[in-house]
Amino acid sequence: MRLYQDHRNEAHKNCLRMFDRGESLRHFTAKAVLCHLLRRLGHDVVTEAYIQGRGFADVLDLTTHVQYEIEATHMRWKHRQKVEQYMREGWEIIVIPVHKAPTDVEELAVYIDQYVHPD
Repeated sequence: MRLYQDHRNEAHKNCLRMFDRGESLRHFTAKAVLCHLLRRLGHDVVTEAYIQGRGFADVLDLTTHVQYEIEATHMRWKHRQKVEQYMREGWEIIVIPVHKAPTDVEELAVYIDQYVHPD
C-alpha cells in the first residue's frame, strides 16, 4: 500500500483528519466515533489516507489491516463499488452505512461498534 508522504508521518497516526471537500457532519461524526472505538481497543489508525490509484480511505486500522469506509447512501451497489475500488492484498474493506444510523452519539457508537474488528 502506498500512501502520500505526509500520511506515513508519525504525526498523522491516531489523528482525526477532515476530508477537505465538503465532508458532511454525519460522515465526520461517524468517522470520529469509529476512531474513538478503535483507539480504545489500542489500535493505531490513519484517517483520510490517500491510496495511490484508488482514492482517500476514511479510516485505516493499521493494527488489523482493516479499511473502514463510511457510506451515507443506502444503495447496496454503492457499497459494493467501494469495496471493489479499495480492494487490495492484505486488507479487508468494511463499509459502514450511516444513512439511517442514530444521531445520538452514544447510540451511534453502539451502532458502529457492530462493524469493528477487535483483532
